[in-house]
Amino acid sequence: MSEYTEITKLADYIIKEIPGEPSQSEGAGTTAIRLMKKYRTALDAIIHELGVPQPDYPAPVSNAYHIARKALNEE
Repeated sequence: MSEYTEITKLADYIIKEIPGEPSQSEGAGTTAIRLMKKYRTALDAIIHELGVPQPDYPAPVSNAYHIARKALNEE
């Protein structure tokens, strides 16, 4: 598959699947990098706010912590 086709697939995905994107005048690769940084920052903030689950944590809080860590390939 050509590089052009891969970039086109990325651009199509961003347009179809990410509400409000593209929000800036930039290419698909730059948009993808900006979004990945944004999502990484958000997941890091979620993990920080939840804290490391303790035995008395409600299951949804513990689950959210582990889901965020898995999304970052940290588990």
